[in-house]
Amino acid sequence: MNKTNFEDYKTSCNAAKEYQTIVRKLQEENYTMKNSKAVQDEILKSLNQNYDQILEENVISIQKSLKSSLKYAHDEIIVKNELIAHYEIELKNLYAAWKDSEEKSSHLSKELNYYKDSLKSYSILEPVIPTLDHEYKNDVIKNHKKSSSFDFQYYQYELDNKASEI
Repeated sequence: MNKTNFEDYKTSCNAAKEYQTIVRKLQEENYTMKNSKAVQDEILKSLNQNYDQILEENVISIQKSLKSSLKYAHDEIIVKNELIAHYEIELKNLYAAWKDSEEKSSHLSKELNYYKDSLKSYSILEPVIPTLDHEYKNDVIKNHKKSSSFDFQYYQYELDNKASEI
């Protein structure tokens, strides 16, 4: 072999070794990149699973919170409706009592006016005692005035009570 061939052979062996070294390095980098991509894929998969799980837990938590809020609001509405119904009944009762007390007040006022008028005149007694003597007639009139006065005071008291109730 001559020297040039040997040099060529030597360089070609060196080139082949360099080529093999480069190929080996490229294969290692390719393997490393594949491993790194696989690791990245696993990390992404894990992150997506965690994200989905957290999202699902949050949705469930929000749903539970909304359900309890709706139940509380529903219960509040029921209580308020019951209160409204109770107040409506109470208002009807108060209105009926007011009307009743108005009627009683009107009746008491009429009776009061009647007794006032009876205190002013003795015409009620005159037909009953036309033949009695004058002294006895005066006693009867005084007693009637006292009785009418007591009745007047009683009805005045009742009227004042009803007016204060109204």
